Amino acid sequence: QRVKWRIPKRNLQRNDLVILKEENTPPAKWVLGRVENLHFGQDGKCRVVTVKTQNGTYVRPISKLVLILEDE
Repeated sequence: QRVKWRIPKRNLQRNDLVILKEENTPPAKWVLGRVENLHFGQDGKCRVVTVKTQNGTYVRPISKLVLILEDE
């Protein structure tokens, strides 16, 4: 039996710097943002985050984000 996620990844954390991937724009135009709030699923994994950018605040799934810097 195979499971979908075999390699565990770390959860996003508050103040992590991320890039918001947009399907209709080229990668050079993707926006930087900082994670403000985490929304966890029933399994305790972070599935959705609230991201603050220069243009406003957005709620995005983690599959549409790229982690740039982790704040320690």
